Amino acid sequence: MPRKLLLILMVLMFSMAFLTACGCGDDDDDDDDSTTDDDDDDDDDDDDDDDAAGCVDEDGDGYGENCDAGKDCNDADDGAYQILTGYLDLDNDGFPGTEVGVCAGDTLPADYAAEATDCDDEDPMTNPLGTELPDDGIDQDCADGDLTASDDNGVFVDGDGGSNANPGTMAEPVKTVQKGVDLAEAGDAKNVYIAMDDYQEDVMVEGAALFGGYDASDWSRDIEGNETSIE
Repeated sequence: MPRKLLLILMVLMFSMAFLTACGCGDDDDDDDDSTTDDDDDDDDDDDDDDDAAGCVDEDGDGYGENCDAGKDCNDADDGAYQILTGYLDLDNDGFPGTEVGVCAGDTLPADYAAEATDCDDEDPMTNPLGTELPDDGIDQDCADGDLTASDDNGVFVDGDGGSNANPGTMAEPVKTVQKGVDLAEAGDAKNVYIAMDDYQEDVMVEGAALFGGYDASDWSRDIEGNETSIE
């Protein structure tokens, strides 16, 4: 073989070996097997190009469509990316009670509470500091349901059939409101339940709560139907 031809073949073989070894002409700089912009979002980063191609994260917080971290509830704000459960105070009584979902970061915004403390967020008179009214079907203080009249929590007054010699129970009510107040303030029961009547007396009250509108026959309450007055 002529020496010149042999020299040319040797040069070609050397060049091919060099190109194979150095990977010259390969646009895959990060060796992730993807060489085009359509397949690789960053050719200086050897991330998983299959995931990177599908993840759409406009604000760079790691959340977005088809991203490993999950969808982004606001892809224009890198501080808001997930839905958290919070509670608002819609009746402005100082106690939150309405559950809402809010797009946020790791913590709830300042206007949202993490827990509900109001059992009725549509009534500003109903909250943990509300005044409980008995036998109206409403739990005004958000504690243990509606207060119902019973011998355990009150003294009973019946101006028509009671006697001040009685203990003030449902079965044996006292006759005057003042006697009922005195018994309530002297004992553990602070509520005075008063049957319908017109009580002609001056009453001094320091710590008891008075509730009228009761029917002494069964101690049911009807504020409008069972008129109770103290004069």
